Amino acid sequence: HLINNVQSLGGLIGDLANSFLKRRLRVDRGGKLPLLDQLNLVFGAWFLCMLFSRGWFLENFNWKIVLIVIIVTPILHRSANLLAYGLRLKEVPW
Repeated sequence: HLINNVQSLGGLIGDLANSFLKRRLRVDRGGKLPLLDQLNLVFGAWFLCMLFSRGWFLENFNWKIVLIVIIVTPILHRSANLLAYGLRLKEVPW
């Protein structure tokens, strides 16, 4: 389905934009940029969805869902990173 491809590409673009911004802010490689590191994929996916399928996005993402995603995503992201760090799968806990 086209919307799945758009969301995936948007997530990648969000991650790329985050990396670009971090380099411009002189954040060290592997360094953290709180909240943006956790939400870049979401914002990128939403941005591309709004460009390519605004109607679909507005039908499926009301303000409550958007708020829940913005709150839950960083929590899940942090939890997964801490677990991976605790299991020695990552060198840093972020």
